[in-house]
Amino acid sequence: MIYIVLIVFIYKSCSTKDSDKEIQVEQKFNTTGLSSIPMKDINENNRYFLISHQKDNQLHTITYVRIGNDADAFGKMEINCTKNLIRKISVENQNSLLSSNLDLGPWYTPTPDWTDKDIFNFICNR
Repeated sequence: MIYIVLIVFIYKSCSTKDSDKEIQVEQKFNTTGLSSIPMKDINENNRYFLISHQKDNQLHTITYVRIGNDADAFGKMEINCTKNLIRKISVENQNSLLSSNLDLGPWYTPTPDWTDKDIFNFICNR
């Protein structure tokens, strides 16, 4: 009898409740109405979505979300199409993108065949 109770206890504590699964789904970022950013890597396609896009002279400032398997990531990127340069930051929380003192790091040329280059191409070829 003790063995049966112990086995049931272990099974219950290790199993995932349906309500836990529902919570995880609800926490995903809602991409309805957002533009999907096409990616060359088929595993990354339909994961990146443009949240906002502003242009001031030659400088594009965008925010985007990457829908992950376990968690979403948010990014802010400045893009200079004429100079082929970008700088960016990635954060775990969308509200972190609102901070006025975000350090986007140094300017660099986007690496071919990386997601940064796909985002650059999407913005600069619009």
